[in-house]
Amino acid sequence: MKRSQTFTQHSVDNKVKKWELLTSKLNTHIPYIKTQDIKSKGSKNRSPDFENPGKDRDFLSINESLFYLHLLFDKRITWIKEQYPLLPVNRAQYFAGQLGFRYPTYPYSNSVPVVMTSDFYCGTIFGGEVVYSIKSVKEIENPNERKRINTENKQKIEQTFWCAKGVKWHLILDSQLKTVFASNLEMLAPSLQLKDPLQWIFPRWLEIAINVLPHFIFEKCADFISHMAKATDLSFEQANVCFHHALWHQKIKANLNATLDYSKTLNELGVAALVD
Repeated sequence: MKRSQTFTQHSVDNKVKKWELLTSKLNTHIPYIKTQDIKSKGSKNRSPDFENPGKDRDFLSINESLFYLHLLFDKRITWIKEQYPLLPVNRAQYFAGQLGFRYPTYPYSNSVPVVMTSDFYCGTIFGGEVVYSIKSVKEIENPNERKRINTENKQKIEQTFWCAKGVKWHLILDSQLKTVFASNLEMLAPSLQLKDPLQWIFPRWLEIAINVLPHFIFEKCADFISHMAKATDLSFEQANVCFHHALWHQKIKANLNATLDYSKTLNELGVAALVD
């Protein structure tokens, strides 16, 4: 059994300084909390960073990994930082006091204040930022009154912290995430970026696809992919990756709120070309 971590003010201060130094020196985001750092009620996981092949993202629940795909697909979002700390801690403590709440402390510590984090801190095309907190309905409606109130208080502290900075804060429930749309994004995301030789072939693939789509609108999606494979001298799997890439980047549209069943016609799937 993994031994519980002991927190001291010194160890927490050192971690904050190290995080600030690394993010400044590397000029990139480093999650304040890694998957191995904390026990999660959900299924924590390191998910591929589909924008940066070879790198991973740290999520503390399946719900977070699903919402990450929503953010990645949203053209209004310009950057995504997960597990972002609310610093300085005394600012978060101040808002807790103003709200009349007891600020959370680390377990197995001498009342050391927790470095609270937001699940997602994001930039937008409008030049501002936005924050999202991901929670399960069970957490929000927990029958254990003490746990439910603790969750509510933490949410209010986090919301107040960001609102005071002029940053919009949103609560996202798991009931909003476990959808057909999310399942489709899970299937499409690995094709966000193409590898050689597909990245060079794709412009030609798309040109041909746009031309033949009207002739296949009442044909099965699988037949369309097969035709595109032959027309571009690719395997079915490669042509399918190109199709997914086009759907993700919205060069070709489809009704992503319905299952992408390849036995259905393109018309039934709402498939159509979208040209910039």
